[in-house]
Amino acid sequence: MHPILSFRGRLLGYLLLWVTFGGLLAGIIAVTGEASLQWGELFAIPLAVLMGLQCLPCWYLVRGMAPDEVPALRLLGTWLGASFVLLSLWLVAATLWMRVLKYFDRTPSVDPGTLMPLLVFAGCVGVLIAILGLYSSAALERSREAERRTLELRALAREAEMSFLRRQLDP
Repeated sequence: MHPILSFRGRLLGYLLLWVTFGGLLAGIIAVTGEASLQWGELFAIPLAVLMGLQCLPCWYLVRGMAPDEVPALRLLGTWLGASFVLLSLWLVAATLWMRVLKYFDRTPSVDPGTLMPLLVFAGCVGVLIAILGLYSSAALERSREAERRTLELRALAREAEMSFLRRQLDP
């Protein structure tokens, strides 16, 4: 099972991280003068959570494509393709969300043409953070697994040594 989905605390922490990312994006939208902070939060936080949910399946790519086992060109191509798909879907969702907000009169006069470059940049940063975070998590998991195997091998070696000593004492 997915490590983030297997524990409620991890999932809440993960979603909190993406809510924070959305808050930062809302702040940038407000600072650039595109819209108010309130509208920025209403717009950016759900999109950031969606980005986080979209990036969850990347865990399976990370597990199947360890950097030391896969050629660099294949790794780069796979991640560029996956990032393009994730970013495209996210931008479509952003456009639809903007239209929904406009339909319910919850949007100021935001020009999508000036907001899109910011969303493209934020989406690229979000996908990059997610991929690097997942690779860090996978490296930590591999490290723990290697440590566990080392401890098991030490225990087996001690057991073999004790068995050898018993045979010497009791032929």
